[in-house]
Amino acid sequence: MLNLPTSNPDIHEQMIAGNFATQRTSQPFNQTPMDQTLEQTLNKNSKTKGGMIGFSINKSAVHRWIKSFADRAEIQSICENMAGRGNHTHQRKEMDIRLHDKKSVKSVISTIEAMTNPVSIEDDELVNIVSGAVASPEAKEDIARAKTAGEEQCFEYIDLRLKKKELEVFDVFTALKLKTFSSTTKTTKAKSEKTVLQTTARDLARVLIVAKSNNLDLNYILSFPLYPVPLSLANYDGTLAKTDKSAIGC
Repeated sequence: MLNLPTSNPDIHEQMIAGNFATQRTSQPFNQTPMDQTLEQTLNKNSKTKGGMIGFSINKSAVHRWIKSFADRAEIQSICENMAGRGNHTHQRKEMDIRLHDKKSVKSVISTIEAMTNPVSIEDDELVNIVSGAVASPEAKEDIARAKTAGEEQCFEYIDLRLKKKELEVFDVFTALKLKTFSSTTKTTKAKSEKTVLQTTARDLARVLIVAKSNNLDLNYILSFPLYPVPLSLANYDGTLAKTDKSAIGC
């Protein structure tokens, strides 16, 4: 490619002019490379069912099949145009696709507005866009200098162990222990799922006893969850329930 201006000046001029991509429709920003265009047009239209199966050992038949490659593609393209199937309108311009995309965009916007907007400039606090937690000043400072601190420790390792050889390569070195979002929060671990189930069963027994002694409607009472937190917002152990990324566009 570096010698292209001298070895193939004609090709170099075409490359400079941008003639290395094709645009088959009027839709903007949808140019495709030449090789991909050939696959989608010439190669696709000239394919026959089974390919060369049945005559691959016949050289004359193979030569005729290869030489008629472009002609077959042109004939199929003309027949499609005559049949009214030659419309190459981009599928993204179809109304149902556009409505689906608009719905997906609105869903993303509503999700961001309901949670934490990562591009908000209302304040200078460092916020975790997943949990919404605000980092402490110490954690904010450590996160900001993490890259610089890591590079300094790397240079120190190279200088002392590889250049000056004052220490062995495999000697233990002290970790930076920088504070992050996890340093400012306390993690509560559930003992086991068995404990949660036992607690739920015990609560259910109490509800049944109270409902029977006070003649309450069990259908109405059991319509409420027995967990201390709603399962639509949190897991059974109290941690925040996170939605799958794929469900955001639904």
